[in-house]
Amino acid sequence: EITGLLAMGVWNEVSRDDLREGTKVLPGRMVLEIKTDKDGLFDKCKARYVSRGDMSNYGEHYFDSSSHQVRNKSLKIYFATAVAKYHETGKESYIPRNADISQAYLSRERSKDEPEMHMELPDETYGLCSDKHSGKVAHMKRHLYGEVDGGRSFERELLEFSETIGAVATVMDRMVFTWKWKGDEMTCMAHLGVSYTHLTLPTIYAV
Repeated sequence: EITGLLAMGVWNEVSRDDLREGTKVLPGRMVLEIKTDKDGLFDKCKARYVSRGDMSNYGEHYFDSSSHQVRNKSLKIYFATAVAKYHETGKESYIPRNADISQAYLSRERSKDEPEMHMELPDETYGLCSDKHSGKVAHMKRHLYGEVDGGRSFERELLEFSETIGAVATVMDRMVFTWKWKGDEMTCMAHLGVSYTHLTLPTIYAV
């Protein structure tokens, strides 16, 4: 986990003594989880370093926290349509696919119009970087899981990416997109870092 965060440039280390007086440094927490497969058997161990967003202050650590997710009604319509179209045509391109967007909340760099944020470094870093007891803190360059505005940041990143490829959000639900390419059309939905897609034709799979 720490290696991945360093590789993505999530923070820069700065001296605690150089912070402005009154700066609130948010604590972090290493969350450990044992993942199991569909049969309940051990699959892997997972670690994630998260921010204690519950201790953040409005105006100091974030400005806005609202974000959108695909509506339940949209999901129901989506899956019902996919089943009907697959039954009608037999095309496997109508079978819904889902994809977990790895490290979704870390994908966006913090912008200049967002508050400057500092966070405690992990308690133990195994020599990969400075730790919490080194006298240094993390000056955050990207968003991290646990931040109050993390979901909003991911939504902004998704909307900007969708615009670059020409995907259009529907009027009914801004988290449902249609993308047309070379005569094919893809429907895509986003929910908490997971996307669902199905296509009218298989050509787009090659992209």
